[in-house]
Amino acid sequence: MSNNKSKSSRHSRDISSKTVFRNPVLCAQFIRDNINVPILKNVRPEDIEDVSERYLPYLGATDAETKQCVRKVRGREMGYLFENMEKMNIQEERKKTAEARKELEEMRMKLEETQEKLEKAQRKTDEAEEKGIRMLIESFQEMGISKEDTVSRLADKVESGIRIRELVDRYWR
Repeated sequence: MSNNKSKSSRHSRDISSKTVFRNPVLCAQFIRDNINVPILKNVRPEDIEDVSERYLPYLGATDAETKQCVRKVRGREMGYLFENMEKMNIQEERKKTAEARKELEEMRMKLEETQEKLEKAQRKTDEAEEKGIRMLIESFQEMGISKEDTVSRLADKVESGIRIRELVDRYWR
């Protein structure tokens, strides 16, 4: 526990990724401490080289964006990571993502509308079913059928989750 406490006090300042990756010393320390790749365990600050310009055609990103996100560890045979990289247009991918999010939001709105319509239709169905049962209860009562026989007859005919006893008690005069 004291080890965690000393580690947290050693790293009390929150720094952004820009700060880390622009500074070769911090970048090398970050790679050594956080990337679990054997070839990177002994990386030194002098091994860090900015090669972002080489990857602009592949990424389709602006110069500033590319410089912020692409780094190379010199002399560590890291080129193979990018040698089979297919050309990618970041702006086009962002546009596709925005379109997909818009489409998802539209689908969510349609789903909500459909759910509201379904709930409204279910309420109307329940009201109509209750009205029909009420009319049957009144008819059975006018024919002189007892309350218990009415409950029994309706329970045999109605298959829904409506509680017949409750409705007979409510509408029996």
